[in-house]
Amino acid sequence: MRFDGRAGHGLAAGRQVSIFNVGSGTVNWRAEILAGREWLSIAPATGSATPVNPNALTLTPLPSGLGVRSQYALVRISDPQAVNSPRYLVAVLNLGRDDAAALPDPSPQGLVFVAQIGGTVPTTQRVVLFTSSSTPVPFQAAAATADGAAWLSLTPATGTTSTAQPAQLTVAVSLAGLRAGVYWGDVTIAFSSTQIRTVNVTLIVLPSPCATARAAAGCTPSRLSLAQTGLVNSFSTPAGWPVPLSVRLTDDCGDPVAGGQMVATFSNGDPALPMRHSQAGVYAGTWTPVRAASQLTITARATAPGLAAASVELNGAVTANRAPVLYRNAVLNNLNPEPGPLAPGTVAQIYGSDLARAPGGPDSVPLPTSFQGTQVLAGGIEAPLFYVSGSQINAQLPAELAPGREHSILVAAGSAYTTPDSIFTTSVRPGIAVFSGGRVIAQRPDYTLVTDDSPARPGDLLVLYLVGMGATQPIVASGAPSPGSPLAEATTQPTVTIGGRPAEILFAGLTPFGVGLYQINLRVPAGVTAGELPVVITQGGVSANAATLPVRN
Repeated sequence: MRFDGRAGHGLAAGRQVSIFNVGSGTVNWRAEILAGREWLSIAPATGSATPVNPNALTLTPLPSGLGVRSQYALVRISDPQAVNSPRYLVAVLNLGRDDAAALPDPSPQGLVFVAQIGGTVPTTQRVVLFTSSSTPVPFQAAAATADGAAWLSLTPATGTTSTAQPAQLTVAVSLAGLRAGVYWGDVTIAFSSTQIRTVNVTLIVLPSPCATARAAAGCTPSRLSLAQTGLVNSFSTPAGWPVPLSVRLTDDCGDPVAGGQMVATFSNGDPALPMRHSQAGVYAGTWTPVRAASQLTITARATAPGLAAASVELNGAVTANRAPVLYRNAVLNNLNPEPGPLAPGTVAQIYGSDLARAPGGPDSVPLPTSFQGTQVLAGGIEAPLFYVSGSQINAQLPAELAPGREHSILVAAGSAYTTPDSIFTTSVRPGIAVFSGGRVIAQRPDYTLVTDDSPARPGDLLVLYLVGMGATQPIVASGAPSPGSPLAEATTQPTVTIGGRPAEILFAGLTPFGVGLYQINLRVPAGVTAGELPVVITQGGVSANAATLPVRN
């Protein structure tokens, strides 16, 4: 969530965040502000949600003497019984200069009307025009339709708005001369020639006598219809700050479509964003812009079985901004960097931008969970840090995370926070250390490495190094060095084949005095042929990345 305003002019009223229960039973949630209490309040602090009855949390910026700057707040929403608890909400206060231009901030950002030929004209809908101005700002408003017909109107066409007294626009539609179908229009609101925002309007006209939707006589759905409801046209947003997107998906009979798929794409090259169905055909997601662009198009495209696909576009701009960004799906096993679930305790590489002030890492253990103002919060637990930089963090995913669950992850850089992402955990997902060409890093008891000039031989004892092998006995806390005695053995023991033959495993577990590093001590099997042989490591039915070992008889 982002709140925009000008110093000394106040801020718009609070905004709601929906809390959904996407499982079963009842979610009894609790909300707490972890940072940002000086400018943000929340209400209520507790609530409950069922699969059919979501709940809502209101975020309200507080009037205060804050100066011109950007500030962050972090809200934790938790329920110990929920399998993905806690979840995090990041709010940004963007407070500009008092002499900066006031901007229109209409709400809602999209309207949908459903009508029937021969039926009652739809009830009018209202758009509240917020702005950050202690004095009234004059505005002009106009309605336009894509087909040029005069079915859309609004009042008033002119007026004033302010922080204390936001204007209200009444939007109406007419069915005169319209046939059954889907119609598009917009309401444009301007403070000046450069201060313009546009609210999208969708009108679905059902044929007569289609009194209800699906399966009604005379109304058989054939295609999808999208109405953008979460972002205005002609938007301008700073890079690195969260932008909520929502699109309402219906069929051409006016019914909400819950079983569709929707993806938003961005013309500036930002990664595509899958959007999740929440309720009543509304699909939502949070876009964190990465690349600045003076002209940008967001395209939301929807598909659903048995219905023709549809898309809707929004146009705007992304301005340059220094803010920490955690790239989506960019938390990877350090030795097996492929997308997928991660085991608790895995050494992970985390990618983004502006994640730290300067590159560096601690030189002592136990590893700290904060270094140079940078922290990683995974599943509500602070992760130990090996290395931080602006574009990459190496951290140990907390060994205390429960496997088989979804966990929120975010990065704190100073007093700023990234938009949260999600990671999924599994019991084991091993990654083996290899050289750049895929040859395994294998060490003899005398610490010499296996190389072309010094290949392995049948019967040799070797040590291979890995991450992501999961739980151990005894348990070793996150960030702490592994014990030398007793050794911490992997709870799920692996199997290893070299050249297709099983290798004898002498030990598999955490490397003594290392952090998050595992090793497998094995004997090269007798009878293997000479050559560059494949090394296959499997643990709990999960295979590590491909590796080879040079062997000479």
